[in-house]
Amino acid sequence: MYDNYKKVSSIAELIELSNVSKPVFYRRFKKEFGASAYQWILKHRREEIIRMVVNPQICIDDLYEKFGYASKESFHNFCRKEFGCTPKQLMNRYRSIASQHADPGTSSYRH
Repeated sequence: MYDNYKKVSSIAELIELSNVSKPVFYRRFKKEFGASAYQWILKHRREEIIRMVVNPQICIDDLYEKFGYASKESFHNFCRKEFGCTPKQLMNRYRSIASQHADPGTSSYRH
């Protein structure tokens, strides 16, 4: 599952890869992961985006292409909905946090 969810653009494709019926897929998924497939994928996508945005060599174009968004606007909308900010604001937020952790003179950080 951890590899396949990155290869597909929809839950329907994920179900097809699983070689089971839709109801069986949803039931097994919920039992195994404790969440719906949609919520699980969103959670892991958010986590991966956060891991990537701290890298100063990553740009917004890299992110929207890697995650299969049709346009920068659709990625922008995803970030607004899921993080409450634009992709640029997200990058600034997490890069700031990462730099504060890298600076031993900094005693706290803000989120």
